Amino acid sequence: MDTSNNASNRQEVQYSWLPTLALGASSTVALNIRNASLTIPSCITTPDEKKEDPSTDAGISLRCRVEASVYLFGEVIQAAPIRTKCVALGSSCANFDALVRLPVRWRDLTRDAALVLNVFCSWSDCDGITGPSCDDASKSNNLIWGTTLPMFDSYGRLRQGLHKLKLYPGLGDGGMRYQNSSSGSQCAIKSVDSFLTGGFTPGIDPEVMPCHPFCRIDERKLSEDDPKWKASLILHELNRDSASTTSVSDGAATAGFSRNNLPTTQGGRDTSIWLDDLTRQRCMDVLNEQDLDDTTNMQQHKILHPTSSHRDTPYLIVELPTSPIPILHEEPIYPVESSTHLRGSTGSITANDLIKFHSRFRKDNVNNAEEIQQPSGCGNLNVPISLLAVETPNKAQDIPFAQSFLYPLVQTLDFEPPLADENEDNPFQDKYRILAHDLIRGLVDPGLKPDRIQRSRLERIINSPNHHLSTEEKDLLWKFRFSLVDNRRALTKFLLAVDWSVESEVVQAAELLEQWRKRSPIEVTDALKLLGRNVAFQTSLVRSYAIETLASSSDEELHLYLLQLVQALKYEEDVSGGTSGGDDATKAFSHLDGGRNKSSKVSSLATFLIERASRHISLSNFLYWYLRVEMSNPIYEARYREVFISFQEKLSSVYVENGSIMQSSSNTEGSISLWSLLDEQEKFITGIMNCQQDSLQVRGKKDAKEAHLKQALEKYKTIPHAIPLPSAPHIFVKGVNPSSVRMFKSALYPAVVDFVVDHIDSKQEVKAQTESTAHSLQLFKVMVKTGDDLRQDQLVVMMIQLMDRLLKRGTLDLCLKPYSILAMPNKAGLVEFVSPSVPVSQILSSNNNSILAFFQKVAPQEEARYGIKPEVLQTYIRSCAGYCVLTYVLGVGDRHLDNIMIQPSGHFFHIDFGFIFGRDPKPLPPVFRLTKEMVDGMGGTESKEYRQFCSLACQAFNTLRKSAGLILNLLHLMSDAGIEDLSNNPSSDALGVISKVEERFKLELTDEQAESFFISLIGESMSALAPRVMEVFHQLSVARR
Repeated sequence: MDTSNNASNRQEVQYSWLPTLALGASSTVALNIRNASLTIPSCITTPDEKKEDPSTDAGISLRCRVEASVYLFGEVIQAAPIRTKCVALGSSCANFDALVRLPVRWRDLTRDAALVLNVFCSWSDCDGITGPSCDDASKSNNLIWGTTLPMFDSYGRLRQGLHKLKLYPGLGDGGMRYQNSSSGSQCAIKSVDSFLTGGFTPGIDPEVMPCHPFCRIDERKLSEDDPKWKASLILHELNRDSASTTSVSDGAATAGFSRNNLPTTQGGRDTSIWLDDLTRQRCMDVLNEQDLDDTTNMQQHKILHPTSSHRDTPYLIVELPTSPIPILHEEPIYPVESSTHLRGSTGSITANDLIKFHSRFRKDNVNNAEEIQQPSGCGNLNVPISLLAVETPNKAQDIPFAQSFLYPLVQTLDFEPPLADENEDNPFQDKYRILAHDLIRGLVDPGLKPDRIQRSRLERIINSPNHHLSTEEKDLLWKFRFSLVDNRRALTKFLLAVDWSVESEVVQAAELLEQWRKRSPIEVTDALKLLGRNVAFQTSLVRSYAIETLASSSDEELHLYLLQLVQALKYEEDVSGGTSGGDDATKAFSHLDGGRNKSSKVSSLATFLIERASRHISLSNFLYWYLRVEMSNPIYEARYREVFISFQEKLSSVYVENGSIMQSSSNTEGSISLWSLLDEQEKFITGIMNCQQDSLQVRGKKDAKEAHLKQALEKYKTIPHAIPLPSAPHIFVKGVNPSSVRMFKSALYPAVVDFVVDHIDSKQEVKAQTESTAHSLQLFKVMVKTGDDLRQDQLVVMMIQLMDRLLKRGTLDLCLKPYSILAMPNKAGLVEFVSPSVPVSQILSSNNNSILAFFQKVAPQEEARYGIKPEVLQTYIRSCAGYCVLTYVLGVGDRHLDNIMIQPSGHFFHIDFGFIFGRDPKPLPPVFRLTKEMVDGMGGTESKEYRQFCSLACQAFNTLRKSAGLILNLLHLMSDAGIEDLSNNPSSDALGVISKVEERFKLELTDEQAESFFISLIGESMSALAPRVMEVFHQLSVARR
C-alpha cells in the first residue's frame, strides 16, 4: 500500500464520481467500480521471463479486469458480460474507477435481481509487446475472484451508495476458467428464497465448495471491522457537505450529485463547521495510523509467513447511485424477518395470507402437533410463529413449518424524513400529541405574547402559501392564538392548526372566530381559501363566515370568482344528511347566512350564489351554464342537480322586461321570467350547435359543409325574444346572419357565426372586456366549436381577466385582451372571434419579416416615432409585456406564431390554450414566447421602447406576486374540476402542479431580485434557439395541410 503522508490520496472512498444517475423510467442500471484489494493466487502462472530473472519484471505485470452481469429470476439477461478496462495490479491494489452501464432499466429489475461481479487476471506486457492480451477472452484469462450483490435487500429496498464486497476465491488451484452460460457450466440461482438471504458467485459449483455458495455477503462485517473504511466514508460525507455549502452548482458538478442530493442537513443533523473540522482531522489521523499499522504488520507478517500475503480478505468497492429517500421494489404489507430462510417471491406476507393462516388454525384444533401443517395459500413463506406463548409438543420440532405457533410481530419500513422536509407527518408524534393533549394544547394565558424568535417564526408561517402545517407549527399557532386575532391574514393558518376532532378546541375556535369577525375581518382572498377542500374548512362554522365575507363583494368581483365558487360546492356539507359539525358552536353562527338555509335542500353557499344570481342577468347566465357543465359529471351529478332545481325555483319568480330585471315579482305584459329567458337561450344555442354537428357529417370538403350549415341556420335567422349571448350576456341578440357563416379547415371544422345584436345592456356591471361593446355594433362574431372541451381555455381566460383587474388595481394598465369564452356540456362552447386580428406568422410573411412595417401600413403617422401612431405603439408594448408575464405565470405551452395575434390597434394577445402549467408538446420550450421580431417591432433592444417594455413586465410581475395567494387559492378550488393539465397532468397531481405555479412567483425574492430574475428570463426567451427550429417545422406542417 502507498505509505505517503498525504492521507487524502489513500481514501478508499474517492470524492469525484460520475454525475448522479436518475432512477427514472428510461434510465439504465449503472454503477462505478472503484478499486479492489486483491491477492496474487497461485493459479496465475509466472511468465518465463520472471522465472528466469525474478529480480526484474521485464515489462511484465499482472493485469486485472472486472466483468459485471445482472441476473433476473436466476438467469443472466445479457449475451456477454460488461467488461472494464484492464488495470495493473500493483501492491495488491487495483484502481479500476470504471463506469459500467448494464443493458437493463431500473424499473425492469425484479425482486431477486442480483449484480454478479467476477475478477479476471492474467500476465501481460505493459507495453503490449509480449504476453497474452487481457482483453482476449480466448487466451489465458483466469477467474480468480467473484462476488454477488443483491440489488434489493430483504425489505425490498434498492441498494444505494458505497458497498465493500468480499471477494471469494476460485476452486482447485485457486481459479477457474470463465465459461459462457450457454455451455451450462455456469451456476444459476437455484433458489430465490436462498438467494434473498445471501450472495454467491456464478461459475463456482456450490456442491464442491460448500463454504462459499449462498453465504451472506460480509460487507457489514467488513465495514465494522475496518476503521479505515469508516473514516473514508465520514470524510466523504464531510467533503460533500462542504461542497454543497460553498457552491451548490460547483459541488454538484464536482461530486456528481444533483442539487437535491446536497442538503444543508446530512443524516438528520445540521452541519457545524467547527465540529466538521475536528471530525475531518480525526479521520485523517485514522487513515495515517492505519497506514503505519499496515506497514508494520506487513513486515511482521513477511517474517512469520514469508510465502503468504499480508492481505487475508480481498474485497471490491463499488458505488451505486444514491437517492435522498429509500426506493422500494414494492410496498410490503407484512415484511418477513430478515433472518428467515424461506420467503415468497415478493419477500412479504400479504393480508390474504395472514387471514388464511389464522382461519386455518382457528378451524383446526391444533392441540396435537402432528396436525400442524402449512396452510394453503402461504406458499413457501417461513415465519417464526412465536407471537403467542403456546407450547407445542416436542415431536413438532421435526415439522419444518411448525417452528412456532403464530405470526410474529411484523416489521415495517418506517422512513423518517430529513429535517429539511417539515411537511411530513410522523404518526408517533401524532399519537403522542393525542395522549398529551392537555399538556401540550391545554389552557393558555390569553395575555401570553411571543418573543422575538417566536414572532419571526409565526410571520413565516402566516405569510407562507403552504396549506400543510407541521405539528410544531400547529402547536405554535395554537399557543399564541389569542395574540393573532388582530391579524386578519393569520385566520386561515389558525383554522388549520385547530384539531376539529376535539370538542374543546372547536368551541374555542368558534369564540375566536367571532373575535376575528369583529376586530379584523378577512378579505375575499382568504374567504375563498376557507371554501377549499381542506378538512379544516369543511365545517359549517368556517364556511358560513367565508360566505358572509363574500356577501360584501360586488357583482363584478363575484363574477371573477364564480367559476371557482361553483367548484367549491363539491366540498359543501350534505344538507340531507345533517351538518358536518352539528355542535353548539355551529348553531351559534347560524345567523351568518341570515337563516336562508334552515329549510333549504341545498347548502348555504349554493343558497348564497342563487340569491346573488337572481339579482343580475349576467351572474344568472354564467351560473346556469356552470351548473349545466357540472351536471355532466357522474360523481357530483346528484348534488349539482339539487342546486339546479333550487336555482330554477328561484328564477321562475324573477321577471325580465326589455333586458332588465323587474323590481316587482309580479308578471306583466311583455315580461318573461328569467328562467324562461335562459331556457330559450339554451334551445337557441343548442339548435346552432346541432346544425354545426350535422354539417360535419356532410360528404365533401369544407365548401360543401359550409353551404349545408348556411342553409340549416336559416331557421335561426330571427327569434321571438332577444336573448343574452351565453358567452357575453351583456349583449342581447335576436338571431344570426347565415350568409356570413364560414368554417375553418381543421379536424373539427369550427364555424364563425355572426349574431345579430338587438341591444347592449349598459346597466350591467359585469361586461366582457372587449371593444365590441359599442352601441353601434350590429353583428357580433362568435366561433362555435363542438367536440372540443373548452374548460381549460375558459380557466385561462378567466385568470387573465382576474390578473388584468389586479394590475389595474395597482394602477398598471397593460391593454390586455381577454376575449369572452364559455364552455358548454358535451364538449362544446362559444369563443369570441376577435376581429380584425392577424397571426404574427402572417404579419411577418407579408411584411418582410417586420412588425414595424405592419404598423406603418395600418396605423401610419408621418411625424410620429417610427411613422406609427403613438397610441398604437404604446398599446403593442404594454400588451406584449402583459402577456409575457401572464403566459409565464400560467406556464402556457405550445406557443407558435399562429396562435399569437396582433390587431391593427396594437393589441397583442394569445389564443388556443391547449397546454398550460408547464406542459408543452415541443422539446426545450421557452418560459414564454418572445422573439427577436417582436422586440424589433418596438424599435429593437437599444430603443427606449424596449426599456419601457422590460420595466412594465417587471412591474407586472411584482404586482402579481403580491396577489399570488389569491391566484393560488383559485387554482386550488379548481383542482377537482377535471381540467386536463391540472387534474390529469402526467407530471404530477393537482397539488404538485399548483406548487409549480407557486414556484414561478419566486416569493422568496425581494422586488429588486424579482426584477433581475425576470430580466434574465426575457434575455433567455429572446435568444432561445429551439423555438426557432420548432417554428420552422410547424410552418412546414401547416403548409402540407
